[in-house]
Amino acid sequence: MTVHKLVVATHGFHLHVISFDTATAKLELVSSLKVKEQPSWVARHPKHPDIIYSNSWIEGLLYVLRLSENGELELLDTAESGGLGPTFLEVDSEGTALVAVNYVAGSICYAPLLPNGLFATATRSPNQVHAFEFPHAEVLDERQDAAHPHHLVAYKDEWLVPDLGSDIVWRMKWVGRPEDGRWVVRDKVEIDRFSGPRHAVVHPDGEHLFVLNELTSTLTATTLPQLDTSSPSTVEKHYTTTNILPPYLDGQKRVGGYDLTACEILLLPPLPNSTDPKNRYTLLVTNRNQPYDLTPSPHSGDSFATLMVDGSDPKQLSEPTWFHADGKHWRGVSVGPTTKGDEEEEKFVLMMARNGGGFAVYERQRDGGEMKELARNLLAEIEMPVGAVWMS
Repeated sequence: MTVHKLVVATHGFHLHVISFDTATAKLELVSSLKVKEQPSWVARHPKHPDIIYSNSWIEGLLYVLRLSENGELELLDTAESGGLGPTFLEVDSEGTALVAVNYVAGSICYAPLLPNGLFATATRSPNQVHAFEFPHAEVLDERQDAAHPHHLVAYKDEWLVPDLGSDIVWRMKWVGRPEDGRWVVRDKVEIDRFSGPRHAVVHPDGEHLFVLNELTSTLTATTLPQLDTSSPSTVEKHYTTTNILPPYLDGQKRVGGYDLTACEILLLPPLPNSTDPKNRYTLLVTNRNQPYDLTPSPHSGDSFATLMVDGSDPKQLSEPTWFHADGKHWRGVSVGPTTKGDEEEEKFVLMMARNGGGFAVYERQRDGGEMKELARNLLAEIEMPVGAVWMS
């Protein structure tokens, strides 16, 4: 029996520590810590295994926390994100800075860290915050009234930033020292207009990018040109686009702003005992807020899907395989354990439903895209879970 601990982010007022038993697929609530409203993301420090970072989306704050051996969270430090709506955050590979995107403010910030993982300063200087330009005059959706960066992907010495409001993935680089450096826009990847790129992942070959588009519930696969200078790329980018909604939702129209919207994307490596002859990677994508009266019985919630990635041409994806459970608004997905060399590494998928249905647990199967449901409707006492990070 192996029991792992995870820290869960929410749209409420708490961060939670939970345990997961891989032998029984049992989840238990270990502890909770109250903070400011909507601590909606969590990320680990690369060199301090007990240090994590989170946010307050409402207050525009960033947090440093420590997880004790007995599963208790302690708030160590607080800093400003340089704008409202910090939505996603990540620590650079050296542990020298926390980078975050502010959805409401339409900006990216660089928050220097001390060697112990605490913030070097509590406020952001003007050079540490870059506001993205909004290139469009026509607005058809409330989610695209301005630049709205929603995600970060560390890529070599860059940060890829899907901008839901502008239909662009920005390629950003921090240049210089923390105290007097600056953000540089190296390039941009333009996504189909009115798609709303939300989250993205990079293929291990470093040359292909997969972008999940919230407003059209599509998945874009595109080349990612290599930049050999500081100038924007002139290399032609090649796209394929895949619909991720199940067939029974063909022709359904969005009524509200968050109806039929894609949410999360993960790229999963082949399992060590994979029986897939091509040993392909798997994309996992989630949907939210579909018409639940159309969900196939006996399920009552949203769908999610897996797609296999062609090894010779990663832009070519398999047809989606769809799954259903009882969760409504699949906001959070976390795969683990993340310990390298663990025989169960990245074998289990935890799904988190923001609007009812709690947690569901799936086990990835050896053939790649298939998953077996192990449990559903767990930890209903956790209010509006939206993400989690594996701590062990």
